[in-house]
Amino acid sequence: FQALWGSFSRYWPVTVGGSREQVSKPTSEELRDLLLQCILSNDSYAKNAIPMCLEKLDTTQDLSATTKVRTQLNLSWILLTLSKNEVLATLTACVESYSNPALAPWSTKIWDSLKYEVWNGDVDDFIRSSLKVLHALSSSLSRKSYDWSSLDSPLALYIVQTAKECKERLQDSKKQFTRRTGEILSV
Repeated sequence: FQALWGSFSRYWPVTVGGSREQVSKPTSEELRDLLLQCILSNDSYAKNAIPMCLEKLDTTQDLSATTKVRTQLNLSWILLTLSKNEVLATLTACVESYSNPALAPWSTKIWDSLKYEVWNGDVDDFIRSSLKVLHALSSSLSRKSYDWSSLDSPLALYIVQTAKECKERLQDSKKQFTRRTGEILSV
């Protein structure tokens, strides 16, 4: 699986492709969809795909709001925006597609990576996409019935950690994080 993973993961995110006028060459959208199908094809890839997405998100979260505003017309900002949206879309697809056993070890890491984007983010598209991933994560973890008397289930661990941190945010700074915390809790 590792050799197969390495053969296609190196091309993600897709930055090449033909135009719609070039019928003989696949477009970047078609290549992106085909590559996503490869990434989602087997639960064994979860241990590679999810960290790959989280690493890409962590490397693109470094821009401050002022840098984003100042460089919005710059091509690198456009590529960064497309890349980050693509990463979040891929992460959503992973969360929706992988089984609970493959997804469970990553739930708190996904939460840790996305909570700051929701609470402190400046770009509404990224915040909405992050909330979509969190919603997909909650839905996916709830696919299997768990014994609610046990706090060891992946869903319970995720919910307890999320609820605890949301409560702390509300207690620390009620007005600043109320709206975003409500959005997190509603997913």
